[in-house]
Amino acid sequence: MTERVYQQNSYNYETEAKIVKIDNNRVILDRTIFYPTSGGQSADTGNIDNYRVIDVKNEDNEIVHIIDRPFKLPENNEELGKVHLKIDWEHRYDNMQQHTGQHLLSAVLLKLLHAETVSSHLGTNYNTVDVSVPMELNDEAINKIELYANSLIYNRIPVKSYFPSSNELNSLILRRKPKVKENIRVVEIEGTDITPCGGTHLSNTVEITILKIIKAEKYKGMYRIYFLCGRKASLHYLENYRTLVQTADFLSVPLKEVPLRTKNLMDKSIDQSKLINSLKGKLAEFKIDTILKNMLKINTFYFLYDVNNIESNNDETLFLEQKDILKHLKKLPAKSILLFLEINRKKLPAKMTLSIKTFPSNSNQKISALYILDNIISKYNGKGGGSKKYARGIITIKNDTPSPEMILKTIENILRKQ
Repeated sequence: MTERVYQQNSYNYETEAKIVKIDNNRVILDRTIFYPTSGGQSADTGNIDNYRVIDVKNEDNEIVHIIDRPFKLPENNEELGKVHLKIDWEHRYDNMQQHTGQHLLSAVLLKLLHAETVSSHLGTNYNTVDVSVPMELNDEAINKIELYANSLIYNRIPVKSYFPSSNELNSLILRRKPKVKENIRVVEIEGTDITPCGGTHLSNTVEITILKIIKAEKYKGMYRIYFLCGRKASLHYLENYRTLVQTADFLSVPLKEVPLRTKNLMDKSIDQSKLINSLKGKLAEFKIDTILKNMLKINTFYFLYDVNNIESNNDETLFLEQKDILKHLKKLPAKSILLFLEINRKKLPAKMTLSIKTFPSNSNQKISALYILDNIISKYNGKGGGSKKYARGIITIKNDTPSPEMILKTIENILRKQ
């Protein structure tokens, strides 16, 4: 069984070991400082000689080191099987800060809210604890938890890890039951928390430096609390502060006035959206009146059209989509052909979009939307497709591109020949 050096001293980041077994890129050693993925904590990374350790697993009480390529012993190795281990200290220390912080937070949640930690996870971007809370976790409760946890951090409370005897274990008041039956290791934050745990931890709460609760949300009948500690918490503070400063600059207000100013802008935006929707409704009525007034009867067909010119992004504020018009166009005559023609010059090259919809009286109608479209775009290197009832095409506007009036005339001529 691999000797787990990290359980005796989490600060040991470099040591020697002997190889017990090699299986391609899987290496088992007689002792290791590499922590395997376990208990919600990610594995250590680092090096075994010049091989990169990319993962570490706990399999049948052995620690398996997964390296970046098959391991080969050098021919001139004076002490067969002896290797040098070195972990990535920044990653290890970050895990120590987050994990010790999680123990402290879980202890505070239990003390202040009688909330038991059901599970925890230490992630790359944030950590979580899932707790059963007999109350609503509002902002006041979160602030109280965070302030108390940080007061314990500043009190420089010693943290120790050890393997108690059976009698000692029975006398301890554990926050949760052990998950194993033998070789039980506990982590104790003096006077605050005693928990069975095999992870890597700090030796004093002051090294956590800071604990920040990001948010709390309801989750599967519990609460999931997102938090960060140490360097990650400081970077989170810095990022949010920069965002707040930029927002204040954009709004031209002091930092403390950002929330009120933002709310006022949101309220104004809602009012403007209501006004725009109201105007769109009136515009739709006007559009439909115009479309119906301009309706042409050609042979047995009825030709209707709507032409839109978009010159800039501002033109889109009151732009009506096809669906806005179609839902108001009711009871059209049989054999109606409707053309939506849009000329968009807000981006170069400018484009012309043709959307054609037919309203056949029966399935025997010979004319189709795709037939009309093909007769237009084939002459101007356009692209498009569709079916008998609906077709859509795009033409890049050039010097020889037809004007909207010419497009309308072309469709009229097609219908006259039917």
